[in-house]
Amino acid sequence: MASVGWIVSDSIRLLLILLVGLNNIFQLLTPDKVPPTKKTLHWGNMASCVATFIWFLGAHEPLYFGWQAFLIFGTLSMLIILLTALYISYVLAIAQYAAVNMSKKL
Repeated sequence: MASVGWIVSDSIRLLLILLVGLNNIFQLLTPDKVPPTKKTLHWGNMASCVATFIWFLGAHEPLYFGWQAFLIFGTLSMLIILLTALYISYVLAIAQYAAVNMSKKL
């Protein structure tokens, strides 16, 4: 039997992940023309939210998935966040390179 403290803390974390996931869904479904970079970031955030939700859902006793699933979903969640951060660094490097070359041409 899981303690009440774990159930409360996991419920709060799951609720926050669901809210972030809903925000990502609304961002993806906006009718405005969204740049491909922004759409890629929203899809990465959505994938991370799903992995993190499953990770938190199976972390403790009411729906414990086992230590293998705990490690797989935790690693997957962190890996998606890392790839999103690397993508942001890549886009910033391209923007900085373009800005430097544009100032040389002026």
